[in-house]
Amino acid sequence: DTEIMTSRSTSEAKSAVLEKLSHNIRTPMNKIVGMTSIAKKMSDNREKVEVCLEEIEEASNYLLKLLDDMMDMSRFKVGDLIPLEETFLLDSLINEVDIAMRPIALAKLVSINIENTYKEWFIITDRYRLYQALIKLVTNAIDLSVKGDTVTVKIEQIAVEKERVFLRFSVKNTGKSIMIKNQQKIFKACETADMNLVRELGEFEVNTFVAYKIISVIGGKIGIDSREGVGTEVYFTLNLKTDGTNEKKPKEFVMSKVDTSTMNFHGMRALIAEDEKMNAETMKALLEVVGFQVEKVSNGKQAVINFIAKEKNHYDVILLDIHMPVMDGREAAKCIRISGKDDAEMVPIIGLTANTFSDDEQKSKDYGMNLHMSKPIDADYLYQSVTNLIQERKVLEKEIDRIDIEK
Repeated sequence: DTEIMTSRSTSEAKSAVLEKLSHNIRTPMNKIVGMTSIAKKMSDNREKVEVCLEEIEEASNYLLKLLDDMMDMSRFKVGDLIPLEETFLLDSLINEVDIAMRPIALAKLVSINIENTYKEWFIITDRYRLYQALIKLVTNAIDLSVKGDTVTVKIEQIAVEKERVFLRFSVKNTGKSIMIKNQQKIFKACETADMNLVRELGEFEVNTFVAYKIISVIGGKIGIDSREGVGTEVYFTLNLKTDGTNEKKPKEFVMSKVDTSTMNFHGMRALIAEDEKMNAETMKALLEVVGFQVEKVSNGKQAVINFIAKEKNHYDVILLDIHMPVMDGREAAKCIRISGKDDAEMVPIIGLTANTFSDDEQKSKDYGMNLHMSKPIDADYLYQSVTNLIQERKVLEKEIDRIDIEK
């Protein structure tokens, strides 16, 4: 009976959060529809159209955050979220959080500081879940901030024992504080999954609620220290396995900041496999605007045929939709990797999908993809990723040439 009641309570809480999020979707959708209508009527006024496009972009980003929350709620119970064990350089993850959130902070004239006292550990945990939790908490800190405030992301190495490292993560803002009763509401909702409490959660509380669940999955627990006139700090600790070394590995690759406004891929070639015409045209336009020559096919089999038929290094990057008829993207990636062509193992392959769960990302990598990218595609992230993958390929090719010469 107790198990049935707990299951019912969890189900009701999940429904309550989804109901709230679904209701919140109407606000950005209304803005998108309204601004689109205005832009059409003002097509001869470039300045007003640009304002409308900025408003649409803002509403779209907010809508994406809501959809991410809904995806998490679909796996609400901790038991439904199965963490992966991935080995990665902690620095690379923190750098990606910085890249994602700094433009949002700068738009509000808020500063972001990254502080760390840890060695460059290769830690073993669920990479996507840790990234997701940090994004939720940094988003909250920025939302609580106003012009001139500072958000500090701090990672402290507390202790090291054999092949484990004990880390404390914290996100602090110098802006608004959270009332004690609201802090208590968050933790009571997290611990009891009370339907009525969940319904009362605002956006800050929902983000914290989701982060709490994620951190619980990977073995930590969130705390809040919020004081009026000082700000709010949300923190958690993790006792993580390491691979026993803090030496850099050639396969680990840190996302670097790039200036997309001056980016030029002139003369480079991209192959896109996408069965949805609208998605294919959008991706083609995103690549052509920065100089790529783009080929489109509608399924994975045709992508494999095109790749094999071309000379070595014809394509600088291949983008494959995960779900396609005839042959899906993962199977196509696998066929490309084992095709025997000289560049089969080197050509960058990016998977495109609407799924954002970490097990989907790992599956794509297991099939030979370098990267698993969620739709809708963020243009800046796409350009940054392609740049880094192409640069990494060049470095590896030079290293192979050097080894061949030495032989």
